Amino acid sequence: MNINWDNLNDTADNETWEKEMFSIFSNANIFEKQEDVALLSELTEKVLLKEEAAQRPGFGRVIKGLMDLTPSFPTCCEEVLGDDLESTLEDLDDEEEPLEVFGSLWYESTINDHIYELHWFTMDFCAKALTNDAAFQREDFSEVLTYVLEETAKRVGPVDLTHFEYFEKLFAHPLMLERKDYSTLYGHVIDCGVTDIKFMDL
Repeated sequence: MNINWDNLNDTADNETWEKEMFSIFSNANIFEKQEDVALLSELTEKVLLKEEAAQRPGFGRVIKGLMDLTPSFPTCCEEVLGDDLESTLEDLDDEEEPLEVFGSLWYESTINDHIYELHWFTMDFCAKALTNDAAFQREDFSEVLTYVLEETAKRVGPVDLTHFEYFEKLFAHPLMLERKDYSTLYGHVIDCGVTDIKFMDL
């Protein structure tokens, strides 16, 4: 996908910019195309980390849209197991919700290995985008970050911290430390399993 990043940043009106973002998302397939993971990383770096991006009305919706590209755990199970999924579920017939986070298949290392090794998630891009200084000034900053954290817990469960350094950077950001709701937001971090982030006793 060829994208004129400069044109998108500098000349697009707010409505066009938001539509372009969601157009990129709708064409991204992180299951089948590793280059789409690279594309989303580039989009984060070249667009969402720009001050003018975080000042646009639709920035919060775009971050949520980026988060929504992270597939659910059941979808990951279907992708990994394919035709073997049905027989696997028959073997687990007596277990409740085996495809959910904390279900029996969630504890199968092969599923989570695929998720992390193939980068079937986007929450790290969301966290990186929210380190944009201008993002902290938004009225919806806490709502958007809470959404990202709660969806992280819902879709992949407690996370592998080696892939989540941007959450650590986000919570160490000087503008984050100034927030009155820092403790509340940190509670969401604990809920989604990112427990090694140092809590600042403010």
